[in-house]
Amino acid sequence: MFEAGDNFNSRYSAKFREYVYFVFNSSVLPPFLNNYVWHVPLKLDIEKLREFVGGFVGKRDFLLFSNESKDKKCVREVYFFRVKRFRDFVIFHVRANGFLRGMVRNMVGLAIAYSLMRLQKDESGNIIFNVRNVKSFKAPSEGLFLRKVGY
Repeated sequence: MFEAGDNFNSRYSAKFREYVYFVFNSSVLPPFLNNYVWHVPLKLDIEKLREFVGGFVGKRDFLLFSNESKDKKCVREVYFFRVKRFRDFVIFHVRANGFLRGMVRNMVGLAIAYSLMRLQKDESGNIIFNVRNVKSFKAPSEGLFLRKVGY
């Protein structure tokens, strides 16, 4: 440990943040997990989830995937976005230099929708993103946890 300088701000001095999102992927949800996971009873395809979230890695404008106004700067860099299965859990782990309000929940919700084949594609096979479908697949707040902040 060391003493922070006078200019230190816990919010603005962070170099990165990490979030994890837990999905319980089984037909029956144990009642004690109700407030801590998103229950998705249909079988999720981990490879499709990995394929989808890989598209978020890198520096880009995430306005469409946030709940922010158009006036805000929405360029963020996602360092990694991993998905793994552990028993009946599907765990999303994402690190970025910053997050926008609703960004992780929108990205996870869209990944789940992609895995369940609920997103529309155009003639060339590209997924059609618009404000309506991004917001309609938003994951619930249960399951989202701040894991780490790096300074």
